[in-house]
Amino acid sequence: FIENNLGSRIVAEEMAKLCRMSPFRFSRTFKEAFGVTFREYVVKLRLNEAARLLENPQAPVTQVAYAVGFNDMSHFSRMFKREFGMTPSRFFNANAAEH
Repeated sequence: FIENNLGSRIVAEEMAKLCRMSPFRFSRTFKEAFGVTFREYVVKLRLNEAARLLENPQAPVTQVAYAVGFNDMSHFSRMFKREFGMTPSRFFNANAAEH
């Protein structure tokens, strides 16, 4: 569900309902199973998908951010840099130079 809906708003409460759990139980069970919070997991998936999409030299950074569910470019840039050690634009330019 998460991977198929990365571009949409995904909240833990909705996932809890899908799993027929209370939000508290879902959060606790999710963290035990994956070692990270639900939100951290979703953000990491979104960032990994963004990095994959940015390997395409035709993909504008803004369009990629929106496609994976980020609506705030500065937030996307900060999170991307935290995960990959460089801004999305720099990552894009590095990949464009290779192609």
